[in-house]
Amino acid sequence: MSMSDATKDFWRLYERTVAEYFAPIGKADGLSEKAVSAWERRRGGALPLLLREYYLRVGRRADLTRKYHRLLGPADLRVSAKALLFFEESQQVVYWGIKMTDTAVADPPVWQANNHTKKRLAWYPDHDRLSDFFLTMLYRQFLDYSENNGAMPISKKILSAIRDGWPRVTLRGKNLGDMEVFARDGQALCVFHQGQDLELLAAGRTEQEFLEIGQTLDIVEELCGVEVDGNEES
Repeated sequence: MSMSDATKDFWRLYERTVAEYFAPIGKADGLSEKAVSAWERRRGGALPLLLREYYLRVGRRADLTRKYHRLLGPADLRVSAKALLFFEESQQVVYWGIKMTDTAVADPPVWQANNHTKKRLAWYPDHDRLSDFFLTMLYRQFLDYSENNGAMPISKKILSAIRDGWPRVTLRGKNLGDMEVFARDGQALCVFHQGQDLELLAAGRTEQEFLEIGQTLDIVEELCGVEVDGNEES
């Protein structure tokens, strides 16, 4: 499907990034026009343009939309506290939504709410643009739920080596905490700053690309769980 001028820069970046970490986006990856327009007919109004395009382009891609946190399908969309709830955390504690007053905006702001109590959801700002939210979720799906990932505490020396070896990725979420994300060649790394402590989460598109992260940083045993000679630990 063709994309609008308002969103084509996002799709150019998103498609390129998907291809670096997952299978490239294909023609059969989207939902049908009929499935997407069902909600619009029911509500008597259009979905935000980028959300609509997202369903039509990648709505069938479980690795991008349902790996852990979940994009709600058009039939499951609902309105809560005057916001269109379209994405939910795996345990249904955190939700993401778009204010109903912003549904005419092509690339609207995204809001977040926590379901810690049974009270009505209270929304607070999360991303200034839906396009930024989708990029954040793309990296989260890859880092958190890749088959080839690992985590460990690291030193400031290792952080310096990461900064020298991997380009930094700017994610624009307001509720991401104190962290840095880096990526190159099918590899992504996230360093969490917790006071004076540093925690690394790293993932590779393939097992070899994951091992190369550990080898480059000289932490292959600690991060990847294999001996220096390449044999798996018992």
